[in-house]
Amino acid sequence: IVIPSGVENIGPKAFCGCKELKSITLPNALTVIPEELLSGCKNLSELYFSNNVSSIGKEAFSDCEKVQKLHISNTVMSIGDGCFKGMSSLYEISLSESIKVIPDEAFADCRSLTKVICPESVTRVGKSAFENCENLFQVVFRAEFMAELGENCLSDCKSLGSIVLYSLKPPICKKEIFDDDYREKVTLSVHPSAIGLYKDAKYWDDFDNIVPISQ
Repeated sequence: IVIPSGVENIGPKAFCGCKELKSITLPNALTVIPEELLSGCKNLSELYFSNNVSSIGKEAFSDCEKVQKLHISNTVMSIGDGCFKGMSSLYEISLSESIKVIPDEAFADCRSLTKVICPESVTRVGKSAFENCENLFQVVFRAEFMAELGENCLSDCKSLGSIVLYSLKPPICKKEIFDDDYREKVTLSVHPSAIGLYKDAKYWDDFDNIVPISQ
């Protein structure tokens, strides 16, 4: 499907559950991708939208199981809860450097992701944001001040081996966000001047391997 470039608005769930849809090009005039627009389009493998998009709604692309790559341009200021949840073939994602929050369940069940780099603009991560990303090996948080990581945001990431945090202060963790075995198997890399703070901070002090970020 190619939607004419002049179309400015598309309703929520417009293509939700279109299981035979394989390719879609959204119009250049579209600035808001509504919630659940393509949710459940299990055979969709080609997805194109312009650099004019400023926000992506809740579960907009959830369970699009065959999409492998996504580039979210810097014009995107916000993404909704569960927007990429269940995109099980997604192995490469580049995130907008304008978003400040990765919301609840944003990438949950994205089982092909191996590495995620959260840009400097991201200062909060919601509940279960990366839960059950079973092939995720490394996640990088580039913000100098990371305010909070939500409950279970990295739970059930069975392959996780590296967390890199540029934040000069340990992010707040209101509840447990790590699985028990992370303490031994995951290396936590932090700013050299902040190692002592992380070793004394609740939940972060559980890590056996806290090392300076390698330049």
